[in-house]
Amino acid sequence: MKTSATSLPPRIPSERWRQAQAWERQFWDRQNIPSPRWKRLLRPALVLLGLRPPLPATAPEHDDRNHWWARQLDGYSMLPDTIGDLCELGCGPYTNTRLIVRGRSVRSICCSDPLAIRYVTYERAWLSQAWRARALAVACHPAEHCPYPDDRFDVTVLVNVLDHVFDPAACLAEAIRITKPSGLLVFGQDLTGPDDAQASNPGHPFGLTHEQLEPSLVSLETVYSRIVPRSEMHEPGMHCGAWAYVGRKRWDPPRSR
Repeated sequence: MKTSATSLPPRIPSERWRQAQAWERQFWDRQNIPSPRWKRLLRPALVLLGLRPPLPATAPEHDDRNHWWARQLDGYSMLPDTIGDLCELGCGPYTNTRLIVRGRSVRSICCSDPLAIRYVTYERAWLSQAWRARALAVACHPAEHCPYPDDRFDVTVLVNVLDHVFDPAACLAEAIRITKPSGLLVFGQDLTGPDDAQASNPGHPFGLTHEQLEPSLVSLETVYSRIVPRSEMHEPGMHCGAWAYVGRKRWDPPRSR
């Protein structure tokens, strides 16, 4: 099934993508790799001096705005209670999958990310815990080069990914390709204008708009679509909005010769 023409920006140089991936890895390392012992012992004194805030009484659930995205996507209410095969591309260490599967029966789960090998070393990360419990498969590859056959998954998830990648158009095309006919693509993306602070973030090579993204998804039947205004964004100064979308892949029967 061919996707429509796209107005997405062209791919970036490989070196620029590697820089963005290094930034992403360092960002999550800082949050998931414990501080050296001497720093942990020094912290109480720094708290008493007012140089560090006290730690919360209970540790929060680690998250990558996954709960925020779930709210924009109406709590995934449009997804069926029983899902066959699910794949999340660019899953990150905490994943949107962990919220999608709550209260649902899923036959198989595959979470992929170019940094997945690193993420499964984070003991507190949901991806690592689920992988160690053999609740899912983990794959390490860019979303532009999925190793899966056509029409493989009943639900494909691509949320908060395209501003990190090497080639946004190729990522969206692959996400649609691996989704089964009548299957669902769960898509979410922050929208960024040239004057937004996110436009200069070294870990996000792309700032994308709804007008750029929409042509790549016209081959899908819209199930849910919402443009989140700036006033409801998680960081209004960083992005001008977001697009939360779920589309059903149309069945494209073989043409008669």
